[in-house]
Amino acid sequence: MKIPRSYLTEKEEPLAGKTALTDQEESPAGKMALTDQEEPLAGKTALTDQEAPPAGKTALTEKEALAGKKGTREAAGKGIRFEHVTFTYPGRKEPALRDVSFAMAPGTRTALVGHNGSGKSTLVKLLCGLYQPDSGHIFIDGQDVAQMSPDALRRHFSVVFQDYGKYSFTVRENVELGDVEKMRAPVREREKAVRAALRQGLAEDLAGMLEKPLGNLSSEGTGLSGGQWQRLALSRACYRDSAICVLDEPTASLDPVAENELYANFTEMMRERACILISHRLAVARYTDRILVLEGGRLVEDGTHGSLMEREGVYASMYRAQSHWYASEET
Repeated sequence: MKIPRSYLTEKEEPLAGKTALTDQEESPAGKMALTDQEEPLAGKTALTDQEAPPAGKTALTEKEALAGKKGTREAAGKGIRFEHVTFTYPGRKEPALRDVSFAMAPGTRTALVGHNGSGKSTLVKLLCGLYQPDSGHIFIDGQDVAQMSPDALRRHFSVVFQDYGKYSFTVRENVELGDVEKMRAPVREREKAVRAALRQGLAEDLAGMLEKPLGNLSSEGTGLSGGQWQRLALSRACYRDSAICVLDEPTASLDPVAENELYANFTEMMRERACILISHRLAVARYTDRILVLEGGRLVEDGTHGSLMEREGVYASMYRAQSHWYASEET
């Protein structure tokens, strides 16, 4: 069992001169909640959209993200690669992830779907370096995450977790916390970047109150709705010039109108970034290039919405269970 990398806890607040990895804004004394730890289903075997790869190979994606590459410790090429990754939380007997392999090309928008406890959040935490695998390797642009410095790893990510932060600062400061290095830039440059991020994060309604304090720490402070706070968190992620954006249930606090707006603008929000999207709302998965389905800690399906519906497997069953909601929203 490898020791968690505590310097990258989800609750860590950004220090001066550092860039913020996560969107967690609780007390620095707080520790990362161990979620997604349910025991995997016994007797399950790993499946992919194609036949399971032979030993020593990584699973090929439907789009063949890094076609022809073998699973070696010196993985070449750009993008993200998981090679036979297994992880067990401290104090648990059963792994939260079991022998997970996939490759993800730069700029690819990928949805992680599955029931509670399937391993979705665990996979993201391993990718971000919050934990290290028991076995296997994770590569970003050919570099093993386990061998990267915390600062080098942070530069790759913008992350919005479900329990996004609500800082009692101004609107501008809430956005700028996404990349504190930019605070060294001239004020005019910073304001332009903040306004652009608010636009991308669908929070342009807050652009007219950049210097307005939020929360109750100031007599002039104002409150925001849950949806406004979530859109502000999305804007914070857009503010950071990272190659990979991780969004964990990004529509949980949005009303139906705002949710549909996010779906319609999803491609523009991500631009040239790779995106890993965790959502129980499978409607948003249709807007991604690829869907990875986890069950019991294993990667059981891998494909597009259309191909997975044709497969009539786990994803198709989950989607149809929710489809009556989609139909009612469209009417």
